[in-house]
Amino acid sequence: MLDGDFDRAWQVVDEIELPRRERMRQARFRRRPHELIWDGTPLEDRIVLIRCEHGLGDTIQFLRYAPLLRARSVLVNVQPELRTLAASAKGVCRVLCPGEPAPQDAVEIECMELPYALRTNVETIPREVPYVEVRPASLVRNRRGLHVGLVWSSGIYDPRRSAALADFRPIADIPEVTLYCLQQGPALSEADAVRLPMVMVSCHTQKVEAAAAMMRALDLIITVDSMTAHLAGALAVPVWTLLRNDADWRWMRDRDDSPWYPTMRLFRQRRAGDWAQVVGQVAVELGDYARSVKGL
Repeated sequence: MLDGDFDRAWQVVDEIELPRRERMRQARFRRRPHELIWDGTPLEDRIVLIRCEHGLGDTIQFLRYAPLLRARSVLVNVQPELRTLAASAKGVCRVLCPGEPAPQDAVEIECMELPYALRTNVETIPREVPYVEVRPASLVRNRRGLHVGLVWSSGIYDPRRSAALADFRPIADIPEVTLYCLQQGPALSEADAVRLPMVMVSCHTQKVEAAAAMMRALDLIITVDSMTAHLAGALAVPVWTLLRNDADWRWMRDRDDSPWYPTMRLFRQRRAGDWAQVVGQVAVELGDYARSVKGL
């Protein structure tokens, strides 16, 4: 999948899953954690329950598949933080959260199984955006130029995805750019110590739908590999995503674009842990972008 050969990846999954599906038909079979939950039952004209059991970004990324299921009804069981956003997703009929009852006759599938079930490859990834909807926030712009949201830390799941706020000083020094801090979580404390010039909107964007509304009001989002990257891409907001050297499979290798998100650009570390090189490249291109877009 890193090489973009999804067809071969599905063949490998078949080698594992097809024998297991036969066992799933036995009454005593119980799936183990992290195993796929879909038993191969046809999805067309059925009630389909999409379970979202991974990260928030994974849920947002794979909600795109709901309209392609050709199901009688599509339900999604999502993390509570995403209930409102998921309700706006195309093709979704009903949103549940963990613990809420689901129809007993529903065919269950985990959201990250959907590309496998539908045999997606790089050419057939559903890339119509936006596929979730929010109204843009009202934003008072006190300066001309480019208004850019910034997220520098993706949380504790994989620290290698995160940079330090101080790494982004070259971006903050571009006179045509106004930065808006969208960061959440413990990394937000760095703002007090580093004191880059930013408009602090984090307290207004704690809920996912509020963050989405703010993103829609901005010109560009710059973020490390995080839920923010997926949210901006799903909203069709221009987003530049900064990736560690050995990035996750979904970003593949040696690409500066993403087949998942038409409005996304990818900036990659050349050396593991070297954010200075990535931010330096972003700063050069951001200055040019600000001047060309805004006519400055």
